[in-house]
Order: sequence, then C-alpha cells, then structure tokens
Amino acid sequence: MHKFTEKVIGKLKKLGNFREKNTIFDDDVWLVSYPKSGSSWLRFLIGNYISDNKCDFTNTHSIIPDIHYKKIPINLKRPRFIKSHLPFTRNYKKVVYLVRDGRDCAVSYYFYCIIKGQISQDMKFSDFLIKFNDGSLDKFKNWNTHVNSWLNKGKKKDQTFLLVRYEEMKHNPLAKLTQILEFAGLSVDIEAATRSVEQSEFEKMKKLRENQTDKLAFPDKNPITSSIRKGEVGDYKNFFNDELLEKFTKVHGSGLRRLGYF
Repeated sequence: MHKFTEKVIGKLKKLGNFREKNTIFDDDVWLVSYPKSGSSWLRFLIGNYISDNKCDFTNTHSIIPDIHYKKIPINLKRPRFIKSHLPFTRNYKKVVYLVRDGRDCAVSYYFYCIIKGQISQDMKFSDFLIKFNDGSLDKFKNWNTHVNSWLNKGKKKDQTFLLVRYEEMKHNPLAKLTQILEFAGLSVDIEAATRSVEQSEFEKMKKLRENQTDKLAFPDKNPITSSIRKGEVGDYKNFFNDELLEKFTKVHGSGLRRLGYF
C-alpha cells in the first residue's frame, strides 16, 4: 500500500475512534492551545462563569472536559466548552485558539515537567530546551508547528476561529472572557463575568491547587511546589541567554513573528 494512502487511512481510523468514544456537536466550542499557554486559567474563567463560580481542580472535567483525560460528558449544557492541545483538527468547528509567547511556554513547561516528575529536577533548562525545540516532549509537535498549523488552517470556511493572546488576557481578563462568551453565542452578564474573573485570580487558583493536590487524578509529584507557578509575561528573560534565544528563534521564529512576539 502507498505510504500516502496508509497515512490517510490512519487519520480516518483515528477520527473514527474519536467519534465512537465522543459525540461531537457543531456548536461545541474547542479551547485549543499548545501546553502551558494558560489553558487552566482559561478553563477556570469560563468554568466559573457557566457554573456560578463552582469550578475547582476536582470538577473541571465535568464543567469543561479535557479530551486528553477521559470521555466527554454528553449531557453538558450546550454549547459545551472542551479543552484540547491538538494541532490543527478539522472536525473542531468552533475554535478559541489560545496562544502565548513560545519562550514563556518553554519556561513554564520546564517547571511543569519537573513538578510532574517527567524530567529530573537536576536537568538544566538549556538541556530541556533541546527537547522543547524538537517537539519530543509530547504528541503535540513543537510550539512553532502547533501555532502555524492553526494559523494556516484555522480559518477555513467550515470553521469559526477566534485567536486569543494570553498576554491580552492577562492585561484585561474581563474583556477577553466577554469576547469568548459572545463568540460561543452566549449572552453575557457583566456582573457575573466580573465575579468569575475575581474567583479565577491567580493566587486563588494557586492556593486551591495546593489544597486539592491529594484529590487529583494526576497529583503533582513535587509536594513543595504547585504546578500553578507564576503565570508571568516575559519570564523567559530570566532563563534565556543570547545563545539560547538564537537557537530558539531558528526553530520558532516564524510563529513568533506571525503572532507579533518580536
């Protein structure tokens, strides 16, 4: 069998398996991002709004499910919000694509992998960056490939697409939450949205995560440090030297430029 044909058949089988396990509706709103782009915060912002501020780390999947965790509940109030880290996926009809400066993603991912026990605590950031750059950390490819896949194809005629920058969300979370809710087709109660933003503040999420770690399906392996770390914009400047920035730009420069991070 021709390799191209095998590849197409393989993709169709995966799509078929996904549809067998999960019922997908055209009005589902997919919250897509490369890992460590702020998806947990985004889930809390939206989750608190649609649950009357009852979202926490033990029930997020029942409010905003994660396709990488387990089967998507079919009985959620529609439109359903669903988290995904996959590169461009055509059967996602309505997509909120959350992007974050790839350099900040790399730093956040480094500490996340240490906390989760996925890499040694002794691994240097420069050594970790090799894995980040070549996309060998996970099944989602590297940052540049991921963002370009959505920037290139995420505006097809059969898809509705909203690009949200993490940095803008940090600057004005209420405005971004309102924009996303309206994009999803929901009427927005500004007072309720304001309360959801307050309930999803970084320090509150961090404290909640620390208090609930022992109740999670995937607890942090390092009990001293929560996987909700800093969430700062521009933190990469504390970890990158000129040599690492040059190497990073060679791999991820096209995505950084297209998104205005230069």
